[in-house]
Amino acid sequence: MANVQFGMQVQNFINALNRANIFPAQYDIIHSHWRSTHLPGGLQYRRRRQVNCQTLCRISVMQEARRLGINNYNVIRFTTFRLWAEADADERQSYVNLKNQLNY
Repeated sequence: MANVQFGMQVQNFINALNRANIFPAQYDIIHSHWRSTHLPGGLQYRRRRQVNCQTLCRISVMQEARRLGINNYNVIRFTTFRLWAEADADERQSYVNLKNQLNY
């Protein structure tokens, strides 16, 4: 029964993300998150970090989870995997474009 309940939590979260139009990525949220976590001290201290598209997807999902008060990391993780698996070519391309901007 726990698996059914977990599956429903993931599906409800996906529905909420779709309503929030979270996928493709919210560029401004991810970009500000990226700058705050990877560029401490501003532009003079720039640390090169590689990021993959699924990580960017997870960041946008986690931002929305925080807004909705969802703190179960497994729900967030499985939701990211489901969204990524079901993404169409345009949605994936939006993350590829963002990844290329951030991996400079």
